[in-house]
Amino acid sequence: MDGTAFVAMASEETKESGKVKTIRGFILPCVSVIAVLGGAVILYVLWSYATYRDIQSGWLRLSGYSLIVEQHQIDLGEVLAGESKSGTFRLRNLTGEPVYILGLQSDCSCLATAALPIAIPSGDWFDFEVLFQADRVDSNTGVTRRIILNLSVDQPIQLLEFKATIIPNHKEKQDDS
Repeated sequence: MDGTAFVAMASEETKESGKVKTIRGFILPCVSVIAVLGGAVILYVLWSYATYRDIQSGWLRLSGYSLIVEQHQIDLGEVLAGESKSGTFRLRNLTGEPVYILGLQSDCSCLATAALPIAIPSGDWFDFEVLFQADRVDSNTGVTRRIILNLSVDQPIQLLEFKATIIPNHKEKQDDS
């Protein structure tokens, strides 16, 4: 083997060795990052299940929520004009202390609830009942009414909605004549 062939062969081995080093230098950090992230996910899932018995509640608590709503919208169906119908929102306190519903803001005077403030004990579920009074003016229409809860803790706004179709109350018309 002459000197030129030997140098060319050594040069090829160096190129291959450089590629291997480059690949190792790229793959090893990627695998490390994936392993760390995987471990963090496993720890999060274990913490969430141990604390809340589900993954979503843990994520919401980490996102700043103290109170979660199981269902943000309730469809009351048909309601006779002048009549009332109640709906219940299921709320859960994710904190280690009571959370109070201090008040509520609504886009109409047609919604009522029990006396406020209402305490929701730590870690518990609470059925929050709201009464909807169907207005005669809105007869034959579908309506959506919104409620914002004022809470004793800082957290993102909780918006609750009622949907209903108000139908004319023919009995009232007969009583008027």
